[in-house]
Amino acid sequence: RLRAILIGDSHADAVTTGLAAAVPSTTDGIMDWSYVSCPTLLGVKNLSPKYRPDEKCGDFLSWMVKKLTDVPKDIPLVIVNRTTTYAVGHNELWEQDTNVPAVYFSQPYTSATPAFLAEFARHLTDTACQLAQDHPVYLVRPIPEMGINVPKAMSRAMLRGQHKEISISLADYHQRHAFVWAAQDAARDQCGVKILDPLPYLCWDGRCHGAKNGRPLCYDDDHLSEYGNKLLAPMFAEVFQSPGKSASGHVHNQIGNAE
Repeated sequence: RLRAILIGDSHADAVTTGLAAAVPSTTDGIMDWSYVSCPTLLGVKNLSPKYRPDEKCGDFLSWMVKKLTDVPKDIPLVIVNRTTTYAVGHNELWEQDTNVPAVYFSQPYTSATPAFLAEFARHLTDTACQLAQDHPVYLVRPIPEMGINVPKAMSRAMLRGQHKEISISLADYHQRHAFVWAAQDAARDQCGVKILDPLPYLCWDGRCHGAKNGRPLCYDDDHLSEYGNKLLAPMFAEVFQSPGKSASGHVHNQIGNAE
């Protein structure tokens, strides 16, 4: 029995089993509608077709909107994306696109200007509110990005008999993601979408951590591992505690799964 649909990019795909672990009944489940490098922003266009000539993000989002008309309106949508990166570039040390947008809407920008960020934020808020017209919508705050490959760095340190602590400060996290938080807050205030915050589960002592109890929380520098995503199960539990939590009927056929 369908209880929720997870929508987003590879960050959504990386938390699929964390959301599934929060489903109250073993007879119920979720669906994963994710598309790599495709943010959930209606009207978005990708700037890098030379790297991905088969990029079909716009087609995927159109498919999503159309298929949602077949989904009972009490089924919640959980939206997870590496949103900030599309607007201001990566934070990995080896990337060279700092402050360079990866997407555009009305026109391409060569840098993340205030005008572009305002347009980006508007599309984020408007998309969430459009989806919220027919379904409960939950926006997940950005997952902390470590900037280096966590398991690789930890294992190399272990080979040298060392322990490597990998983390970022909460201050750095908030500085990078502030405009996304503001756009999500605007959607909450304008149309009642719910916000899910992973920070209480991934951050402590003023820092967001790449490992817990000696186990990596990420499988690279920013995607949660199977261990890491299970820490978010208590956060995702809120999705199934809403007044409209009972799904209407059974889903006999999977109605879509993109990766």
